[in-house]
Amino acid sequence: MGKSEFTYTLGFDLASKPKTTGFCSIRWGGDGPLLSQLCVGETAEGIELHDKFISNGIKGLYGGFDDGPITKVGIDAPLGWPQPFVEAIAAYHAGDQWPLPLDFPRAPFERRETDRFVKEQTGKTALSVSTDRIAYPAMRAAVILSDLAAALGPDKVARDGSGLTCEVYPAAALLIWAPEQGGAGSEQGSYKKVGSIRVRLAEILKDGLGLSDPDGLLALCEESDDCLDALLSALVARAVETDATLTPPSDQAHRLALTEGWIHLPCGPLGALR
Repeated sequence: MGKSEFTYTLGFDLASKPKTTGFCSIRWGGDGPLLSQLCVGETAEGIELHDKFISNGIKGLYGGFDDGPITKVGIDAPLGWPQPFVEAIAAYHAGDQWPLPLDFPRAPFERRETDRFVKEQTGKTALSVSTDRIAYPAMRAAVILSDLAAALGPDKVARDGSGLTCEVYPAAALLIWAPEQGGAGSEQGSYKKVGSIRVRLAEILKDGLGLSDPDGLLALCEESDDCLDALLSALVARAVETDATLTPPSDQAHRLALTEGWIHLPCGPLGALR
């Protein structure tokens, strides 16, 4: 069988529940990238974006990718917890004492190495997977990746992004790809809250990439920030696939990325993704 002309990247804005989970697929090849699917809550066919659908979709069992393989999947959710937090919780659960005494900073238990790296690179502070509500999507991601590991092998879901899946942070990616708009926000407000800002950002992404949108799916971004985040997740997945993201800067950071996860930040222009 010959090599397919097309490939697909997927993006999932993984919320705690299917209702607010965003999904995007982009086809690459041919005359240029094409937005093939964009939705929140359920697909155009009415399939709820539950865990089984997401896992089966990544496995290629969902019938939307008949003309090419899925080559990379971006997931907007933490893929692991801070190593010091995991060790402290395990020790305390086993009956030992908390590793730090009264009045010591708890910051080492709140942030991962990748969170600190994103802060250094963009000034953006990621939510804490150990102390914020983002822990719900993280647990959901852990279930999905475990199912994928059983079916495809653990290397396919390596948390550093070297396999089929990778961790992304759409708001931080916008700071790089749309700095003239203030990235995630502007003087008019945050894209999470203002539909007109999302429309403008979607157009910037479309024009910068030369993205074809024959079904007018980008219009969904006006009503849903989950759709815009899913789109960005699929774009960052392509950046990871083309070696256009920042990887762990040291051996220690890479070792931590294998357990804590690693947020991939784009390091090149949108047009280079073609």
